Amino acid sequence: MGLSASDLFKSTSDEYNTRLQVRNRAFLTFITVATTIFGVSLADANFAFASVGISFISLVINLLLIHHQQVMTQILLYQQILISHQDSDFPIWHKFNAIELERSRRSEDFAALVIHVLFNVSGLGNAFIRGILFPSPTSVSIYIRLLIFGLSCLASLYSLWLLLEMPRRRRTLLTHRDG
Repeated sequence: MGLSASDLFKSTSDEYNTRLQVRNRAFLTFITVATTIFGVSLADANFAFASVGISFISLVINLLLIHHQQVMTQILLYQQILISHQDSDFPIWHKFNAIELERSRRSEDFAALVIHVLFNVSGLGNAFIRGILFPSPTSVSIYIRLLIFGLSCLASLYSLWLLLEMPRRRRTLLTHRDG
């Protein structure tokens, strides 16, 4: 006595929903932490350079988000396979269209990109103006600040590239079942 396709579909749906919640919480955590860091860096000149940390946090969050996205896409692919091998008693409410799902995700992807660009550019701009061009008297060496700023710029670029790459990876996985 094994599990039916319907039971497997429901179990994978529960996993998908859990990962969706975790992914959304991670994204909201990024917004909260980035807002806090940016606010602190604006409030006090001694903490102005702290806003370079936003890019590093953005990168870490996006690496986590892309992992969850890949697993969620694999779950959707598995559900498509379950539906394609359906029995006659397979519930009709399991039907879904991966193309429609992809279209609905575009607005979410765009919003995430806008938010990350906003925080990354604002944080780097603030760090450059108030931390490099007009540093406070208690700032560390300009060479160390330039190194950290450069690494933060690289982290920001890679983070934004991951955001741009995520929808393409998802589309590729959902349209190529033989992978």
